[in-house]
Amino acid sequence: MNTARITIAQIATVAFTSPDTIRNWIKRGDIAIQPPALPNDDAADRIAPGTGRDRLFTFRRAMNIILTAALVRVGMSPKAASLAALKFTDIGGGVAFYVGETPAERRNINEPFDTDSTVLIVRFPRGGGEPDVSVERLNATLRNYELLHSHGVDAVSAIVVDVSDIYARAKRAFCE
Repeated sequence: MNTARITIAQIATVAFTSPDTIRNWIKRGDIAIQPPALPNDDAADRIAPGTGRDRLFTFRRAMNIILTAALVRVGMSPKAASLAALKFTDIGGGVAFYVGETPAERRNINEPFDTDSTVLIVRFPRGGGEPDVSVERLNATLRNYELLHSHGVDAVSAIVVDVSDIYARAKRAFCE
C-alpha cells in the first residue's frame, strides 16, 4: 500500500469523477503530492508529467483524492476538501474519547477504526473561520447534538462522510 502504483484513471473510477478533474486539482496545487525523497523511492507518489508515463500514487494519496472528491460533491472547494481529507489519510494514531466512555482504540493513519463505522466529520463554526475536522467512530453515542457541538466547536452545519465504505471500495479496487 506504500508503493506508488495507482493511476489517476483508477482513482477517478473509485472517486466517481473524471481523470481530467483530478489532473486539474493536482495542477492547481489543491492535492498535496509527496515527491520521492530519493530517485528510486517507492514510498512516495511518483511525479511523471511530461515523461509520457502515468503519474502513480500510493494508496494513501489515492484515498486523499477520493475523500476530496466526496467532499467537493457536497460543496467544499478542492483545496479545503483535500486538507480535511488529510485528517484521515495523514493524521491518526491518536486516542479518541467519547462522552461517558473510556479511551477508545487507536486508529492507524489512513485506516478506519476496527469497530463501528468510521466517519470524517467537517464542522463549520457558527462565527465562520476554519472548519473543524475529525475522524470518529459512528456508533450509538454520536448523536445529532454531537455532530454539531463537539471538540469545543459550536457549528451551524456539518458534513459527514462514511470513510469505512469508501475505504472498503478503494481496497477492493486497488489492493485485490
